[in-house]
Amino acid sequence: MTAPRCAAAGAIGRDGTSRPLSVEMPAGRKPLTTTEERGMQNELVESGPWAGFEIVSRYTRAQAIEDGALVDVTEQAKRCGFVVPVAMTAALFGDCQSWAEDAVWRLLHFACETIRASSPAKDTDRLSLRLTPFVGTPKTAIAHMGPGDAGEPVVTLMYPDEE
Repeated sequence: MTAPRCAAAGAIGRDGTSRPLSVEMPAGRKPLTTTEERGMQNELVESGPWAGFEIVSRYTRAQAIEDGALVDVTEQAKRCGFVVPVAMTAALFGDCQSWAEDAVWRLLHFACETIRASSPAKDTDRLSLRLTPFVGTPKTAIAHMGPGDAGEPVVTLMYPDEE
């Protein structure tokens, strides 16, 4: 039986030993290693644990709302006691609408009360929400508290597999 070859890892010699592949660059040319050398101007993270890293791609909360991946329910959430912007994933929002006419409002109220009742010392940015009273079958959602596009606190309600 022969060993598989992997160009990225190296080559397998006739004696069965592995050796790295060597790639020769044309004379006088060096490999491009940064996006700046490739003519791209990506934004750099200026502070925090990722300082100095380049941002290659960004999908903002505003874009997710515009695309329909998130549904902004901030106005309804304010009436339930939230003081920060709140969004729900499209899947959770659609399911809520199918459960009952007032299910979105009830879920927002339930999420707000669950967040208030949670221990402030709890070191997490997520809380589990049991949806059984809304659906009648065991189902769970998550309330994620995190930074918005400008670093402001926001809440996103979603199913666990939508993180």
